Amino acid sequence: MAVATRRKKLAKTNPPGHFIATLEIEPVEMVGKVESAADVIGVVKKGLKVESLDRLQSELDISSAQLRETVKISASTLRRRRASGRLNPEESERVYRLGKLFLLASKVLGTDELASQWFKSSKKAFGGATPLEYADTEIGKQEIEKLLYRIAYGVFA
Repeated sequence: MAVATRRKKLAKTNPPGHFIATLEIEPVEMVGKVESAADVIGVVKKGLKVESLDRLQSELDISSAQLRETVKISASTLRRRRASGRLNPEESERVYRLGKLFLLASKVLGTDELASQWFKSSKKAFGGATPLEYADTEIGKQEIEKLLYRIAYGVFA
């Protein structure tokens, strides 16, 4: 894909709440409300639905254990969250951030399938680790984002 095409693709913005919609949050939480960072913060503080975690697992095509490790949610905590229906704000923020990176990878690489494969394959830039392994810390997430932008803008990655 040419650099100019990638730039145009990245320049396109999704409608407000697009990412939130992909994580299957109740429409009432989105419609007319998720239009700014402040709105997203409000939704995250309320707690994402547990189904958002399931959706992200499906999109990344990884095991429950892999996702739980990446977003730092134990199996017992996840059982409690399933009973209540929502993640807590801290968990929601980690899930949101990982999902946002997945969407960026999908845009840069062209498809969800390529993004999923990319997250699971080792990268020289990460010392042989996979982006998924790097995604369990905020610094790692920042490095993933930098690498994706380097790829998008044709900087040797």
